[in-house]
Amino acid sequence: MECALFFIQKQYRNKGLSVALLKAAADYAASKGDTWVEGYPFVIKEGKLPDPFVWTGLYRTFLKAGFTEVTRRSKARPVMRLRVTTEERNVFS
Repeated sequence: MECALFFIQKQYRNKGLSVALLKAAADYAASKGDTWVEGYPFVIKEGKLPDPFVWTGLYRTFLKAGFTEVTRRSKARPVMRLRVTTEERNVFS
């Protein structure tokens, strides 16, 4: 399963919702028999980027959700993965 896009309304940002959504996506993927969830977040070096640049998620958000970096397409674009199985997750049946 791929987690590629995020849109969170401005008033709900910076409240941990992205991490919760990633964890829920992992649970859902496990419940459907997937073994991996993959995402392509953006690494912010300094300051803040305009919101349209981070619609794929942020690196630190994926780390907080348990993902690990497996490779990088560029300095700012890692490929992150999380192994999921029904035994490892609290899944919905």
